[in-house]
Amino acid sequence: MEHAAWVLPSARGVWAKAMQQELPQTENDLEALTWAGGCLIASYMERSRMIDAKWKKIALATFLALALIGPAWWWAGQRPYLTPGNHQIFRQDSNLGGLAGFFVFIAAAITALNALFQAVNRKDNEAARAGRVCVLIIGPYLAALALVSLLTPRTVVSIGDSYCYDLWCLGVNHINAIPESQNILYTADVSISVDSTNPHQLPAEQATHFLYVLDDQGRSYPLLREASFIGAAVTVHPGESVKSSFAFRAPRNARELYLMANDGGYPPWVYMYFGSDISLFHRRTLVRIL
Repeated sequence: MEHAAWVLPSARGVWAKAMQQELPQTENDLEALTWAGGCLIASYMERSRMIDAKWKKIALATFLALALIGPAWWWAGQRPYLTPGNHQIFRQDSNLGGLAGFFVFIAAAITALNALFQAVNRKDNEAARAGRVCVLIIGPYLAALALVSLLTPRTVVSIGDSYCYDLWCLGVNHINAIPESQNILYTADVSISVDSTNPHQLPAEQATHFLYVLDDQGRSYPLLREASFIGAAVTVHPGESVKSSFAFRAPRNARELYLMANDGGYPPWVYMYFGSDISLFHRRTLVRIL
């Protein structure tokens, strides 16, 4: 009977009290056991009905949210933001957004480990409490992160502007095209700078693996290692820009070409940076080449 009273929703407290008051009126143990069993079944059935009603409300709220977000997401996807092309610098993320994602990840990880530790030690109440805290920390943040990412238009960096991949900023200044048999050999003249207060040596070899070219049909083309960032073993100081170039081949029917970066290999909290180009569901920034 105590378990039946615990299972019943709090809104049915009067029912639980009436059930318990009826128990002493039974004439023998068999009737008492039968009564208690029936009360227990009724309690679980009532709890099930309450859960079903709750999930129906959650499903309705989710449907309404998707009905509103879906058209807004489509609208944002149809209107990319084109940078002005007057030598401005655009960044992959911000320090404030990065710190927000990192600290939320650490807080959620600590509470999740605490919940796991409590569960291993069979402290179910403490484990459930720590789990709820973890959900309360990361749930609203992920919802806000996804909402901002879905509703943010894609950024297309025009020729003349620069885009910063972490500490390295690259801007396309000019394109040379040499027709070949089936392809066109493109050479892009670029400016490279560092978004840092310390000098850094240009990692030319890593850049040829990190960067690639994407066309309007979704086809990708690697940079030519033998013709990209030649003689780029230089140190770039803060506030200065060095000239370099990269080359690639693309078919003649490729009408739009963009520079992209391989986003794999980041720590998990990087994808939780708020407002970052590589955060969850965010449209990747494109650097226009052609």
